[in-house]
Amino acid sequence: MLVPNAIYFPELSMAELDRVIAEAVSKQDAPFLVAMVGRRDGVAWSGAAGERSAGQAADIDTVFRIFSMSKAVGSMAAMILMDRGLLSAYATVESILPEFVEIKLLEGFGQDGPRLRSPRTKATVRHLATHTSGLVYEFWNADMPRCMEATQAPTILSGLVNSLHYPLQFEPGTRRDYGVGIDWLGRVVERIDGRSIDRFCRGEIFAPLDVPDTHFEVEPHLAARLASVSMRGEDGRFADFELAPPANPEFYGMGHALYSTAPDFMRFLRMVLNRGALDGRRILSEAGITAILCNQIDHVPLGRLKSGVPALSADVNSSRRPTRTCKSIDLSRARKSTYRRHILSTLGAAIAGAALATCGGASAETTRPTTFVLVHGSWHAAWCFEALRPWLEAAGHPVIARDLPGRGLNARFPLAYSVQPRPPAFATEVSPVAAVVLKDCVDAVSASVENAIAQGSGPMVLRGHSSGGIIIQAVAEALGPTKVKRLVYLAAWMPANGKSVLDLLGAPEEADNLAAPLILADPAVVGALRIDPNSSDAAYAAKARAAFYADVPEATVAAVFNLLTPDDPVQPYAAVAAVTAARWGAIPRTVIKGLQDRAVRPRMIDKMVADADAFMPNNKTQVLTLDTSHSPFLSQPKALADLLLALA
Repeated sequence: MLVPNAIYFPELSMAELDRVIAEAVSKQDAPFLVAMVGRRDGVAWSGAAGERSAGQAADIDTVFRIFSMSKAVGSMAAMILMDRGLLSAYATVESILPEFVEIKLLEGFGQDGPRLRSPRTKATVRHLATHTSGLVYEFWNADMPRCMEATQAPTILSGLVNSLHYPLQFEPGTRRDYGVGIDWLGRVVERIDGRSIDRFCRGEIFAPLDVPDTHFEVEPHLAARLASVSMRGEDGRFADFELAPPANPEFYGMGHALYSTAPDFMRFLRMVLNRGALDGRRILSEAGITAILCNQIDHVPLGRLKSGVPALSADVNSSRRPTRTCKSIDLSRARKSTYRRHILSTLGAAIAGAALATCGGASAETTRPTTFVLVHGSWHAAWCFEALRPWLEAAGHPVIARDLPGRGLNARFPLAYSVQPRPPAFATEVSPVAAVVLKDCVDAVSASVENAIAQGSGPMVLRGHSSGGIIIQAVAEALGPTKVKRLVYLAAWMPANGKSVLDLLGAPEEADNLAAPLILADPAVVGALRIDPNSSDAAYAAKARAAFYADVPEATVAAVFNLLTPDDPVQPYAAVAAVTAARWGAIPRTVIKGLQDRAVRPRMIDKMVADADAFMPNNKTQVLTLDTSHSPFLSQPKALADLLLALA
């Protein structure tokens, strides 16, 4: 059971819990019980009652076959890869596991057996994680046992690889139904990472969390503490029942494969409560935890799971959505059976519910979608995000993109720019946007954010491209972590305290920067960084494309050159960064590095990340990569959207 730190649980109430579980066992509500209450800062109460096996008293270190609570760990494994930019929730399963194309949809039954067809919608990683892929268990579906009997297909509990090949029961994304999706998700993790899922979980989750009793096999030190599985017989009494994940299977199914204890699993849950970290070790970023805990299925119907095997499971009415509100319980009345049952169901459902939520199920309350605030870089304007914007909006996220002062509709042009060929005055004429300073840009973006929040918009992710990085950095310092959920620097400048972008441009890491040679006037004279996007010089145009748009289609580049403005105010480049640990430093930040970037070089990105992490060692920068040039919003908008959506 997890409770927020703010919930008041007097010590008397904790003592009452011991009696509640003891009475439950004595009344045969359960064969034995191990229970625990945890908060962010530790375990508030734990207790045990009854015998875990004949002649062995249950204790807090009793080892369980945790079955479906394994799903929480499998989903966490996938989120770790998404956090690192190695996996997209929107990738089709068959693009990672080609064998998934063999999975068909069950339409019904004919004289010759099951009627199958190819699904019209391709299942995605997101569908697997949220139980909306169409894959179901035979335990709650009347058609599945019939299909499996007709085809002699093994159950998922067999541990055989071909047991994964359950047919779909509905088109992906149209319903939610409990099934083997997380088992497939574990296979996705294996294929992407290269390690088997057991090795991945040990290295990335179990070891950092320090959970010594969580394993995929009954290790020698676990065997003596392993609880028996019991089932209630016709006489109403509990009796031992053989049910366990198979030993040394062909694959470990992340829907059911793990053994663990209450203390170990509580550490996992406390890591979630602590936004992805526990005892100084981070498992997942705060953005990743936010994605896990929010509603990922929108309005997909949940429905009722009608048990096909009553001996193993009761019906489940998942259409009744719980609330997140935690109310203290009057345990002075716990002697009454209704209260005893309420406490028991709370203890069980809180753990199971946390596991299901981590699997990507619906959150307890409707969560406002993340709003993306897109801040453009030099010479560009809000138009540059037109290819990226639809991908974000299609996923339900509002997008704010506005022209900065002196850019887009706010642009003003030097008179010499209207003359071809360019006259000598083009190199000396003072820019009409020379008076624009960093504060003007920060005020404009801050106003957009504040207005959106006032209108009820959700958490704000500020994403700055190129010189937009210095603007979102200053906006974050101005607004602080209560209004900014995350900063995303896309091929962007992120100067350390006391440094300016002009300082960084002079660093050795930028020695082969292709953008600097495009400047055609002295910024100190004209007050701007001046380029010639409509130059009649073909060689100059080729250099500009190499600097910014090397992998952008030629026709798009031609259109872009007609939209760029020649002058970008120089003062923001000269402004010295001034950020604090309590404001900018407290906000999670992600850097997206273009591996082919010739304007903000990858090694410069690495330097800026190192400087930022030295300043904030307890809030390190997440680094993601794209194999693109400086402008992935034009060359790879879908791939960029996938990275951003994983941070939403």
